Amino acid sequence: MFKESKRRKEEDEVGIASLIPGVAFPFFGATILACWLYRDIAGMLELGRSIMIMFFLLLTVVIIISHFNRRLNWEVIAPRQIGLRIGVLFLFMGLHILFVFLAAREGTTDDTLIVDVRRATLALALIWGFLLCNPLRITRMAFKNGGMAHNRPIFAALWMLPFCGFHAYSSDPSFFNPAVPGYASFLGTSGLLSVWGYAWYLHEDHLHISIHKRKANLPFLTSFIVSFLAIQMLYWDLRNGNENSLFYQRIWAGATLCGTMVLAFNFVRITLFSLEAWHKIPMFYGRYIQDKSLE
Repeated sequence: MFKESKRRKEEDEVGIASLIPGVAFPFFGATILACWLYRDIAGMLELGRSIMIMFFLLLTVVIIISHFNRRLNWEVIAPRQIGLRIGVLFLFMGLHILFVFLAAREGTTDDTLIVDVRRATLALALIWGFLLCNPLRITRMAFKNGGMAHNRPIFAALWMLPFCGFHAYSSDPSFFNPAVPGYASFLGTSGLLSVWGYAWYLHEDHLHISIHKRKANLPFLTSFIVSFLAIQMLYWDLRNGNENSLFYQRIWAGATLCGTMVLAFNFVRITLFSLEAWHKIPMFYGRYIQDKSLE
């Protein structure tokens, strides 16, 4: 990692963001472990949960930047700008973690100032994570001349971030409300789509499938579109005072489960029951042959 940090910015399409996962994993892991060990202290469990959610938000943003800026080379963000933008995201994330802890220490679900700031900082973190990825340029590139090749789940994950931010800010502070404080809506849509989409795209890289010949997994995308719409309807139902609405919750959970099972089935089918020899070929074998042929 130290050697990677010495690379010139012009050589790295994602800038400092490429180093964040390696630095963040041990820090977040140790912090969450400490929160669990000191769980008897009021607010520590809420603190650990908020740290995990912020880690997934950070991971989602890094995946989106990595996919469009490095893998597809769309140049949506200049590498020299990524450090500042990620720094602002860290600021919002840190403020949210702080106010989650303070709200838990306060021990109330009423709309106090601390609770309001907790919701506002989560909304700001989600919306800023959306804006820093330059979504307008990504959208133009995705639909330009009939659409440039890209991973549709990651594209969908990007555009679900502002809706998650809206839920986080506009909902009531009840812990048992699945649309509040935005955690469930984020993990069930944007967070899950980005991780699964990135893993599937990487596996197709390993299969040496051209990015122009890759097919969208329509059952998977349909499941998560249904899940996303169910969350919107659930939020609307809750805003109208129906606190015991289970219908949309069941649709949301069932659609998410179906989408996950579809993708998991495809992974098992390709990795364990496939007769193709993709696992015997290094992922970048073509690059090695090309370099050798030029010598």
